[in-house]
Amino acid sequence: AAHEPTGIGKVSAALARSGLSRMRDDLALRERRARRLVAAARAGRRCTPIEPQAQARATWLRAPMLLRDRSEPPASLGVYRAYPRAVSDQTEIADILCRPLPPLPGATLLASQLVTLPTHARLAERDLRALEQWLTSDSFVA
Repeated sequence: AAHEPTGIGKVSAALARSGLSRMRDDLALRERRARRLVAAARAGRRCTPIEPQAQARATWLRAPMLLRDRSEPPASLGVYRAYPRAVSDQTEIADILCRPLPPLPGATLLASQLVTLPTHARLAERDLRALEQWLTSDSFVA
């Protein structure tokens, strides 16, 4: 017969504790890496970092930046454009968008400049240094 649970078992509790501990450690690691990338971006001329508001706590799944030039970000370092083009310019969904759309220069500009950089736990120190070098150098070969 069905019954109401009285609690979780010792194994489940241990798994929950372990997972929560790893989440906190992962968040702290991502935050440290993102701070390094933000500092490198500030020191260089390639990107402007997008930082959380003072009262917010970012999870830094990736570090968002705005490209200051038209250079192609190095995908080999895990730097990716967030959007291929503005939503208003997505021909694949043109039939479901309200038409005519007014010009959306802010969305077009954001789509052309927004990139994200990796912060995950598998990012090797040498890759993190390469990202910092890319952010701070005027010329970079991936």
